[in-house]
Amino acid sequence: MCRYDYCFMRFENENFFGQADTDNGVIMENVQAMDNAKAFQKAVGKVMSKATAQVSQAGSGGLGRVKDQYTPFINIYGFAQCTRDLSPLTCAQCLSTAVSRFDQYCGAQQGCRILYSSCMVRYEIYPFYFPLAISSTATTDMTKYTKTIVHH
Repeated sequence: MCRYDYCFMRFENENFFGQADTDNGVIMENVQAMDNAKAFQKAVGKVMSKATAQVSQAGSGGLGRVKDQYTPFINIYGFAQCTRDLSPLTCAQCLSTAVSRFDQYCGAQQGCRILYSSCMVRYEIYPFYFPLAISSTATTDMTKYTKTIVHH
């Protein structure tokens, strides 16, 4: 598996299409923690619930992006995404597993991401996703993409 902020490639010795993989993941957390850990974790949970709910909506392109105000000066930005080969139920299960790990691995850190090969979730207190504006008319035309499967 190879993953960068706007690029992801997965390769395996067996067919993985349509199957969620939450066995091995990458966890990256911000080293700075927020004050009032319980309140911040609750706010992150609210943001991530909204982001994961967006993923299953028609026209979402398999991703959810949310911005919520935490304090008058701090916003929480949340992001959730599944690979497009997952069914809505399998995607929801993958995202649920990932979000459930925030308390265990991220605590009240200012940002954290959990990356599995089938889905990813992330939150930060700064805007990190592109584009920042969420347009209801923005969809990806998959007819302009080619799927390449490499077998060795």
